[in-house]
Amino acid sequence: MEMGFIVPPVRVRDNIQLKPNEYQIKIKGDPVATGELNVKSLLAIDPGLAEGVVDGVETTDPAFGLPARWIAPDTRDEAELLGYNVVEPVAVLTTHLTEVINSHAAELMGRQETQHLLDEFKTTHPTVVEELVPDVIPVGRLQRVLQNLLAERVPVRDFRTLLETLAEYSDIKDVEVLTEYARTALRRSICNNLLKESPDEGIAVLTISSEVEQLIKDAAITTPAGLAVAMAPDLAARLLQQISGLIDGMIANGQQPVVLTAPNVRLALRKLVAANFPSLHLLSYNEIIPELEVSAVGVIRMENEDQEIRGEEYATSAAPGP
Repeated sequence: MEMGFIVPPVRVRDNIQLKPNEYQIKIKGDPVATGELNVKSLLAIDPGLAEGVVDGVETTDPAFGLPARWIAPDTRDEAELLGYNVVEPVAVLTTHLTEVINSHAAELMGRQETQHLLDEFKTTHPTVVEELVPDVIPVGRLQRVLQNLLAERVPVRDFRTLLETLAEYSDIKDVEVLTEYARTALRRSICNNLLKESPDEGIAVLTISSEVEQLIKDAAITTPAGLAVAMAPDLAARLLQQISGLIDGMIANGQQPVVLTAPNVRLALRKLVAANFPSLHLLSYNEIIPELEVSAVGVIRMENEDQEIRGEEYATSAAPGP
């Protein structure tokens, strides 16, 4: 219901090769995540605001990697007063499973799942599906666009807008370009999804200077496999290091890391940072709805004198320009 696609059935099996309290999550038969549950305890998770240490066994929250402790049920009140989020073991497992599904949604969106979405949508919008699929929009192309969107955690609930957008740009065969147009059409879903995780009315973002944007554009090349970024390794490493520092600063301030950049740079930047920051939200100016309040809290600059890239923090509020 969050992302707009139907998750394949989850099968539960016993495996004597695992530790007594260990579980393993597999996708297509391959392990993608593991964790341990202490079924007689509660997990006290430190969201970064805990004001003390509660007695318990030190561990890590399997879903988000936050520091945590397995505590006795009778110390729950004490842990909550100290600022811990206390959850039941079954909630730990389901949260971890949900996070794994969200982070691997693109892998789960196969041809059969795409056809299932079309069949469900056809019951309420038969004319749209009959006119567009498969003559105007091949199922394979639709599947790849859905995978690209889900890979960046863009909800695909608004299936009508998605199909109509792909039909409007049906002469474009490049799936990555089609995905960018789809993202713009789904901008309200993207922004609302970010607002769910934001404690305020708006979102905090990092921006990129025009010099760095030009650097990324110059490094972007088109290959038979799609867009690629051919940047010098040392230059890319310094850029990623500065982005990492600014992201850490946002997390320390309780802000969700989001980078805002020009539409013609967003995809190339995504290619550059995806391996290091797979869950980082990258938005273009075209994807910001007018009523959304955007606060710029940092900028990545390049110093022309020595061609060094650095992160420069500042505090201001600014609405994105066109």
